[in-house]
Amino acid sequence: MILPWTLTSDLEKDNKKEIKMCAQSNLSEVKFCPSGDICDFVTRHKISDYPNLVFFNSPSESNSRYPEIIGEIGYKIVLRVFGIPGVKTIFIYPHTLCVRKEDSFSWKDLVPQITKAILESEN
Repeated sequence: MILPWTLTSDLEKDNKKEIKMCAQSNLSEVKFCPSGDICDFVTRHKISDYPNLVFFNSPSESNSRYPEIIGEIGYKIVLRVFGIPGVKTIFIYPHTLCVRKEDSFSWKDLVPQITKAILESEN
């Protein structure tokens, strides 16, 4: 399930470089929630083997069972994204990574780091 969120004009301007990168990678779209605290990173290829939503509230939930549940790529992505300061929670679907940020952080700073973490996890 992909929520019908769209890029807001200010966030779109701030993140044009990352949006352009989407066209050249597994990322097909970056969508921002109107409330401003959640961003969806939609991928062309599966990033999770589990057919439904898997929710992570903290990096400590990234235990040894998760590679078999969400797959190696999804697990790598979760670990890398939780290594980014400002990431509060992660929701992972087969083709979407939803990230909720801490209030004191900006998507302008987080989107490039999350995009890089996703791209690096593909290799």
